[in-house]
Amino acid sequence: MPDDPAEALEVRFLDRFFDNDVMTAMQKPVFEALKTDGARKDEAMAEARRALDLAYGWLEQRLAGRAWAAGDTLSLADCAAAPSLFYADWVHPIAEAFPTLRAYRSRLLAWPGLHLPAPSTRRGRIGTISRSGPRTGIEAGCRPDAIFALQG
Repeated sequence: MPDDPAEALEVRFLDRFFDNDVMTAMQKPVFEALKTDGARKDEAMAEARRALDLAYGWLEQRLAGRAWAAGDTLSLADCAAAPSLFYADWVHPIAEAFPTLRAYRSRLLAWPGLHLPAPSTRRGRIGTISRSGPRTGIEAGCRPDAIFALQG
């Protein structure tokens, strides 16, 4: 965390934004698809698209001119952003209308300390997830030296 209180507040705000506004929106249709009946799957997907489009639009503006979420240095905010944007883009792809966000996601995915699940663990978009299908366990951690790991 930055020593400057205003910078620390920005990092924590963005950390919470990625968890609450991106990851939570992404998880709703996933949970619905994994339910036995999945009765709300289409409704949950529509809600996720609306919420993610709103979050993507806000991030497009907020990230303008920044290398990383909270400025020029990797931070806790980027640790929250990496899994959030990695999976959100699977559920609802980040549109070409958001080039700044797409570029930021690409920088996150190119980050040497980031280890993502093997491509073979991705069974397709949320529409193809079934209750009996394969699942991937995830462990995530972020150390102060900004090494981030996701293991499938």
